Amino acid sequence: MSSKKFHINPEEGKEKSKIRIKGTGAEQSPIKIRSKSNKSAPLSPRQQAGRGLFFRKPWLAGGLAIGLIVLLAVIFWPREAGPSVVEVNPETTPEKSSSNQPVSIHQMQDAYVLQGDLFFVVQNAPLPPADQLVSVLSSFEVPQERQQYILSYVSLQANQEAQARYVLLARADSKKPVRFVLEPTEFIQTVFDLEQAGSDGVTLPRTLTFETQVLYGLIDQEIWDPLLNYPMGNRLMKELEEILISKVNFYRVKPGDQYKLIYKAKVIDGNIRDVSAIEAIHFKPQQGPEVFAFSFQEGAIKGYFDEEGRTLKQTFWRAPVKFAQVSSQFGMRYHPTEEEQIFHRGVDFAARMGTPIYAVADGTILQVLYDPHLNGRFVKMKHGPDYVTFYLHMQRFHPGIRPNAFVRQGDTLGYVGNTGRSTGPHVCFHLRYQGKPIDSQTAPLPQPQPLSDKYLPAFRLRRDSLQVQLSQIRRLSLP
Repeated sequence: MSSKKFHINPEEGKEKSKIRIKGTGAEQSPIKIRSKSNKSAPLSPRQQAGRGLFFRKPWLAGGLAIGLIVLLAVIFWPREAGPSVVEVNPETTPEKSSSNQPVSIHQMQDAYVLQGDLFFVVQNAPLPPADQLVSVLSSFEVPQERQQYILSYVSLQANQEAQARYVLLARADSKKPVRFVLEPTEFIQTVFDLEQAGSDGVTLPRTLTFETQVLYGLIDQEIWDPLLNYPMGNRLMKELEEILISKVNFYRVKPGDQYKLIYKAKVIDGNIRDVSAIEAIHFKPQQGPEVFAFSFQEGAIKGYFDEEGRTLKQTFWRAPVKFAQVSSQFGMRYHPTEEEQIFHRGVDFAARMGTPIYAVADGTILQVLYDPHLNGRFVKMKHGPDYVTFYLHMQRFHPGIRPNAFVRQGDTLGYVGNTGRSTGPHVCFHLRYQGKPIDSQTAPLPQPQPLSDKYLPAFRLRRDSLQVQLSQIRRLSLP
């Protein structure tokens, strides 16, 4: 979002902030001065009429005062609070929307089944150092005896496990943790009861499986709110956007748009703990064509493809940084340092210092140089016989970036900086076709090729199977 500058004439502002008192030549602030005299100023006829009305009819003033008191009492008199109810989209959650149940504080949290009992996750994170773990447990008012026991066990059993995690669990409609679960690996866990002093931790084996899950969603006024109610909803939302980014403008989705997912989930002891892979997507907007995405892997071919076998991966990205603002377009512009109109052969993307800069396409690095007077630290890449890209004004290069190295689309080349002739942190991105500068934001870019005849038969078999499964997904209530 571009910022607007407002130019104010300081002299004009000064004149408006003062008043001139006639005949004195002095400038004073327009403040009200109350006379210390006991003599009141004469009233105007209208003021006299209004004053006379209440003096002549005092019952009118009394009646108005009593009415005002009664009105305020009706408005502010304390009432018994009723249950808090959330409006849930009836299309996606018919059971919850019809029950008018009070809001659960765990509505957006994952359920956790432990030894046949249902809990809710209060916190799930990598196991921190001992001092940080003490701070976490103290913040949840875990008794000191329980803290010391957990810390002694952790230091002896799990402190050396790099992948160790911990989970704090609470019961329904409570934020107070009642169980501390230590997960040194995916195949074992130790459970500590935070309510019973002196109780020992119980070590339990864990069962790891991968299960196929299906999901139906209807976008409402909160956009992705229904999706977030599912286990691993945040992860699914991010992957869905990444897969369909070349086909769906997620800034323009509207209430009523629908989506269906088939995905593999990592399930540990009946709890969905991670998303292994999304296998198929069906996005159906109220306006516009439907979009399908099917995962397919055969030999060296791997990715997501539409129903015709065309890859959904963009051959070229139009920007080398994510979520950045275009600060200067391609074409004629007033140069901020040269102070004259100069043709700009690239596009500037303003971003925070140190933001990663990515390769916009597969290619080979031609140059990794430092030009202190103009381009700063920059990388030059070649993409096939026709396309060349430049990434200028870097703060530093990413380790391993060197001439003749081959990089994939999305690999980090360096980080946003302010080196060379630059007025602020940004990356100046140049795209050239057959040696001629072109506008990376508007120029037609190479389109991905469909699968070859060698892979199409296997792809069609998988596509048809997944389409049948998608068609069978119905509107599901939230878990």
